[in-house]
Amino acid sequence: MKAIRAIERAGAWASSRRARESSPPIERGLRTLAAIIDSSDDAILGKTLDGSITAWNKGAEKHYGYSAQEMLGENICTLVPPDRRNEMKQILERVQRGERIDHLETVRIRKDGTPIQMSLTISPIRDGDGAIVGAATIARDISERKQADQLRFELAAIVESSDDAILGKTLDGTITSWNAAAQKLYGYCAQEIIGKNVSTLVPPDRREELAGILERIRRGERVGHLETVRIRKNGTPIEMSLTISPIRDGDGAIVGAATIVGASAIARDISQRRRMEAAVAAARDAEAEANRMKSEQVGRYRELANHDPLTGVLNRRSSSEAIERYMALAERHGQPLSLAVLDIDRFKQVNDRYGHPLGDAVLRRLAELMIETFRGEDVV
Repeated sequence: MKAIRAIERAGAWASSRRARESSPPIERGLRTLAAIIDSSDDAILGKTLDGSITAWNKGAEKHYGYSAQEMLGENICTLVPPDRRNEMKQILERVQRGERIDHLETVRIRKDGTPIQMSLTISPIRDGDGAIVGAATIARDISERKQADQLRFELAAIVESSDDAILGKTLDGTITSWNAAAQKLYGYCAQEIIGKNVSTLVPPDRREELAGILERIRRGERVGHLETVRIRKNGTPIEMSLTISPIRDGDGAIVGAATIVGASAIARDISQRRRMEAAVAAARDAEAEANRMKSEQVGRYRELANHDPLTGVLNRRSSSEAIERYMALAERHGQPLSLAVLDIDRFKQVNDRYGHPLGDAVLRRLAELMIETFRGEDVV
C-alpha cells in the first residue's frame, strides 16, 4: 500500500509546478520512495488511462519477463490474456471514476507466453490539482498459493468422499475435523462432535490406550493398523482398524506444545471382517471335528471288520488271512513259524450253568491274558 501511495504522490509531484520548485528534503524523499518501489519483490507499474505503461520496476521485470525498455510505452493489454481484455477495460473505467481496486485475483501472461496467477491492487494516480491522470498497480504472484489451494480442495474432496472415517484432533484429543464416513460409522454429525474430546468414542477400559496413542504422536511417531474397539453414538461397540499420524505445520515440524499441532486418524470398520474370520474359523473347526469323527468311525469299522467285538482279538477271517500271510513269508525266507491254537474245554457248561454274561467275561479275561503273555510282534 505504501508503494501505491508513493506512485500516487510521485505522479502528482511530477505533474505539478511545485514539484519542480520542491525543496531538497522533498526531492530526497521522492528518491527514497522511488528506490523502495524499484527494489520491491512485487511487480509495480504505472500506466495512463488508455493503458500505456509509464513505470516498470524490477519486480515487474522478474514476474513478467519483460525489461523496462521493452515495456515502457507499450499497452498494458500486452500482459492480458485475450479472454480478459474486457476485465482490463472495466478496471480502467473504474480508475477513471476514482475507484480503488483491492486484491483482484486474475491471470496475466508472461513474455514466454505462460499464464501467471496474480493478485492486483490498482489505485488512481492524481496530479497536483487532483485530476486522475493514470493508474498505479501492485501485482503479486499467487500461483503457488493457488496451486496449494487447489491441492487443499482436492485433498478435502478425497477426504470427504472416502469410505473410511477420517478425523483430525489436537494433542489433547479435541476433535477438529470429521468427514461424512465418520458420521456414517460413529453416528455423530460434524456439528455434534467437533470440539468434543475423542475420548467420547473410546470405551472406558481403553482410555489408557488413547493416552498412549497421543503420547506417541507427540514424539512424532505414526501408529499403523491398530485394531481396537470404539463406541458409536447409540452405545454399541465397533471393532476398528486405526492409522494415526502426526499433523505437521508448513515447515515440516510437528505442531502443538513444543511444535505439535495434533493428529489425523483414519478409522476402518473391521466388524464384518472379524465376523467373516470367526465364521471361517468355525467352519474349519467344524470340518476338522467332522474329519476326526469320520476317522474314528472308519477306525471303529475297521476294528469291527478285523477283530472280535467281545474280546478284541483277531476274528476268524482276519486270523485265517494272517496265518496264510505269515506261512507264505516263512516259506519264502526259510524260517520257522509257530501256530498255537487254544481250546477251552467244557466252556459250554460254563455258559449253561452260570449264564452267558459270565461266559463272556471269561472269554475277555482269557484274551487279556493271551495279549499280556505273548510278544508284541505276535498275532493274537
